[in-house]
Amino acid sequence: MFTDLHHALNVPDVHPHEGQFVLILDTLKGNGSFLLQHFLNMYLKTGKSCLLALDQSLYHYFNVSRKMGINLTTEHTNNTFTFIDGLLSTSFLPLPSTTLPSISSSITTDDENKKQEKSEEGEGDEPRFAPFPIDKFIVEDQNGHSTPLQELYYKFKKITETTEKQVCFLIDNLNILFYYYSHSAVLDFLQYCQVLASKKKACLIVLAHEDETKEEEE
Repeated sequence: MFTDLHHALNVPDVHPHEGQFVLILDTLKGNGSFLLQHFLNMYLKTGKSCLLALDQSLYHYFNVSRKMGINLTTEHTNNTFTFIDGLLSTSFLPLPSTTLPSISSSITTDDENKKQEKSEEGEGDEPRFAPFPIDKFIVEDQNGHSTPLQELYYKFKKITETTEKQVCFLIDNLNILFYYYSHSAVLDFLQYCQVLASKKKACLIVLAHEDETKEEEE
């Protein structure tokens, strides 16, 4: 099954996505999260996965991976998996910007509602789920020189410097970054990460949600 999927996506069996930036763009009628999960697990087997979770909790990824025969606790112990929590670390995100730039038509209302519900309700018991130490992202810079996105880039860079394996950086909802940061800031961050991936033979895989404005107009 995976062979057919890789063939359809033109993914090579040896050193897939080496030095590349891959954008998974889905719609409300065609969810692309299964592809992100697939690549997350694929790189756990061949290299190292580093996931910035802005949309789903560790509880979600842990259970889905377990159903696919992968234990994220074991992967973390083996230094093949790093989880950066953008949901529980409330200081990760500043106040929303006055403008809402996006991939093409801003962020869907569902994304905003989901983020607010997770922040207010905490998704039940999920936020306290921590089978291993979670990498939290702290927005405040002690030196006053770095922005949150710069700190995130430095965290990615450090990971590539501490392993000889191919590293895959994954972001599960790019729309949320566009919501909280300026369009230029996010694009600069992605460009820096792409250059890093190219130099370190790593890869960057990002999931973004496209709205269906064009289909509604038709």
